[in-house]
Amino acid sequence: MSDERSAKLWNRNFVILWAGLVQSYMGDAFLAIGLMWLALQMTGSPAVAGVVLALEAIPKLFGPLAGAIVDRANKRWLMIGTDLMRGVILIVLFGLHLLGWLQIWHLYVLVVILGALSIVYDPTLRVILPTLVPDETLPRANSILQASLQISMIAGTTLAGIVLVALGTPSALLIDGISFLGLALALWFVRFPPALLQSTGMQASQVLRDMFAGVRFIILTQEVLTLTFMAFFLNLVLSPVNVIFPVFSKDVLGGGVTGFGLLASAIAVGLLIGNVIVGVIGDWLSYAWTILIGIIGMVVMLAGLSMTQALIPALLMTTGLGMMAMVIQVPMITRLQRIVPMNYQGRVFATVNAVVTIAIPLAAVLAGQALVALPVPVIFRAAALGALVVAGLWLGLSIRSRVKISSGAVP
Repeated sequence: MSDERSAKLWNRNFVILWAGLVQSYMGDAFLAIGLMWLALQMTGSPAVAGVVLALEAIPKLFGPLAGAIVDRANKRWLMIGTDLMRGVILIVLFGLHLLGWLQIWHLYVLVVILGALSIVYDPTLRVILPTLVPDETLPRANSILQASLQISMIAGTTLAGIVLVALGTPSALLIDGISFLGLALALWFVRFPPALLQSTGMQASQVLRDMFAGVRFIILTQEVLTLTFMAFFLNLVLSPVNVIFPVFSKDVLGGGVTGFGLLASAIAVGLLIGNVIVGVIGDWLSYAWTILIGIIGMVVMLAGLSMTQALIPALLMTTGLGMMAMVIQVPMITRLQRIVPMNYQGRVFATVNAVVTIAIPLAAVLAGQALVALPVPVIFRAAALGALVVAGLWLGLSIRSRVKISSGAVP
């Protein structure tokens, strides 16, 4: 498959894919702001935001099934078709608004459909990327796409606040719909390698058999299982920040809602800086060492947060926490792209997404209960201790794997 890749990172296929994704990410940022605000305007109930988030997450639990479909499908038509469906649905809903027929249940159905389509789209993107760029540039390619997502969301949400005031909140549906059509058009011009254009039968029995085979592959492949656990751990540590940081700002830092906003922004800045760092590092360090550094860095940042009572040090530590998250995540994704056979990648990445989805609400619940019983600094210390244990386990598994490889135990 290497003959299908260009000799450089910024080749024709990658540039077209990147440009299409960036404008689509901007559209998603508009929808993220506009959908919540529109739902609030239509119902007057703040609880509707929780309903929207819950409905969006439900389809992601079916990741293993979606992954089996991804592995059997023609990747080009799967991605183009998914984008066309998302674009048309959003534009139709905007049309319903113009006609005065838009109801809140339409928005609920929308988020379920978008969630269902994303669980086949996101793993497919992971599968195709290694076929479009040289292997040595894969860490940079992953870093660029992650950084582009974060920059687009930051810029898009800021721009949305201005544009939606002028055009009306429902226009977010139209803007995001057009952006999906733009992405479908961009993908039309991307040259997919022949291996990704093949499709096999989609009978229910075949898909279910593949799904269980994918779960079995993850469980029996130690490195893949370990990386799946790492994804779960990473989100278990970072997901509760929106639960803990308001209390941290109010009770410890004395920063109020302004402090909370700054802490949230610091995480975003850290994620962006971390992406740049891992993009520069590339394969200079082995992925195992890079991830270990990220976990240890997370230990240091969490421990630092447990000891500070001032806003500026807290912002620095929070920025560092976001950086370390990317130092772990990008090498983890790159490693999975390299070691998982292509015919299993859809199932692996979709299952990892499902595991992450489970981790997010679990982390929020645990954090909420912990805040009832414990002060915030103690929670940060407990998280640092947990991360330290994970660092020890990761180091032990890495050493064990090296011993197996050097002794010829692993083919």
